[in-house]
Amino acid sequence: MPNGFHGSKNEWERMEAPLLRIDHVLESFASSHELQLRRNYHNWPERSLMWNSSGVKKLIQIFLHDEQKLTFTVWICASEDRGAGRFWKQTKLRDAIALEEISAELGGLLCECKAILDGWKEADLEPVGR
Repeated sequence: MPNGFHGSKNEWERMEAPLLRIDHVLESFASSHELQLRRNYHNWPERSLMWNSSGVKKLIQIFLHDEQKLTFTVWICASEDRGAGRFWKQTKLRDAIALEEISAELGGLLCECKAILDGWKEADLEPVGR
């Protein structure tokens, strides 16, 4: 994910528009599962659902993959800081797709993401960079 957007307001609105169309699903899912919903982290079109489980941070993120094609990636990650090191496990469930392709299945996809993450425990995490 690039480190921030530096274009015009019109271009930003074009890139964020697909996310705005799914916000109601994300808001409902976040509310029903008591998750935090974050928008546009690091000034980039994205949505993240976050929670902690026994000290392990869990994240479901949908972020803009390609600005020209307006494709998005659905990524999940579990992480934990231990001393000076960070440990994690991550995977992409959908990569470089138009959000329209998953809008009908989004609720089920979010449930799948959460179930996978809830299954990941501290012992499953590996040092970042490995």
